[in-house]
This record gives sequence, C-alpha cells and structure tokens, in this order.
Amino acid sequence: EDIIDRLDCGEVPVPGPQNGRYASEPLKGLSALTGHESGRTQYNASVALATSIGDTVKRIDGTEVPLVAPWVGGGTGKGQAGGSLGQGGQLPPGKAAPTPDSPKPEPAETAAPGGAVAVPVAAQAPAPETVPAPGSVGQAPARLAAPRTGRGDDLKVIVGIGPKLEALLHTLGFYHFDQLAAWTETEVDWVDSHLGTFRGRIRRDNWIAQARDLARR
Repeated sequence: EDIIDRLDCGEVPVPGPQNGRYASEPLKGLSALTGHESGRTQYNASVALATSIGDTVKRIDGTEVPLVAPWVGGGTGKGQAGGSLGQGGQLPPGKAAPTPDSPKPEPAETAAPGGAVAVPVAAQAPAPETVPAPGSVGQAPARLAAPRTGRGDDLKVIVGIGPKLEALLHTLGFYHFDQLAAWTETEVDWVDSHLGTFRGRIRRDNWIAQARDLARR
C-alpha cells in the first residue's frame, strides 16, 4: 500500500525488498568482514540502473527505456542504456546502427523461370541423404563359393574387421587376404555398399594395404 501511494505521488520506488538488502547480508549491516563496508554502493548494479532511469514506474506506464546495445545512439557517443561507443562516438567500419523498431529481414526469394516467384530460400528443406542400394554402385569383385582348401584366412587379423564383419564378408564370398588385396576402387565401392552399418570401414581402416601385407607372409 505504501508503494502504491508513492507511485500515485509520482515517486520512483526502489526495486527489490524494501528493507535495503539485495542479497543475504544482515539487515543491520555487516557483522563480519567489516572492512568491506567502506566504499560499498547503496544499491547493486541492476537496482542502481533501474533507479537512475526511473525504470520501475516506466515499466508500469509503458514508457520504459529500451535497454539496447551501447553502439545505438545516433552518433552521440552514448547508447540509450548509457553505454559508450568507440573513439569519437563512431560505429565500427561497415556497421549500421540498428534501431529497436527495425524490421527483421525477410527470407530471400528466388526467381523461377517465366517470372514466377519460387519458394523462399530459407524455407527450402535440404534434400535427405540417400544411401545407395547394395550392388547399385561399383563393380563386383571376384568371389568364391567356399574357401580354398576348405579353410579361409583369419580376416579378423585386419584392423577394423571383427567377428560380425568377417561373417558378413564370408556371405559375400571373401575368405582370403589376397582377395581383399586385389580390390580396385570400383570394387571397393561395390563391397562397401553391401556392408550396411559398417560402410566406410574399408577405406577408413585401409583394409587393402593390410591385406596385401598379410598375403605376402
């Protein structure tokens, strides 16, 4: 009720609690670290700003001061919130002074053939990444129906090939180091398209170089 009466009289009440405290300090002043009492400001930073511009009343009657960036001030060297500009009150090179009421830029429109206006560029959704179907890329390498002499090489020796990948390679007809070592780039593309979630492993882990080294042993 007291605050309403003060507002009615045109006064600017201090924001925050009306007991003079803005944090957890004691009501009667500091009881410890009393050396910090000297030089302490009356208000904290936000309250001091609100009081200096009459912000508390203006937020009620709709005439509050916009708190804008310091470089807004029409070349006066001061922004509406009291901040300073650069030397001589000038904006940085290439910067235009924004205003609170400046409209936001609309998305650019592209002209379609025939003079029609296409969909705004910003509204166009990116095309989803497509994963090629198995066998749709590259060229299939030479494959075997079964390992030579009934036993294949331990492909798990190659860094990047585990038990699941080895079993997958077997289903594709690859059992030996020399088969992998002979793959060309187009053949790598073909095999890679059949690896499912393991796509990219061949080149990333350099299977061919490892297979060539193992095939020579």
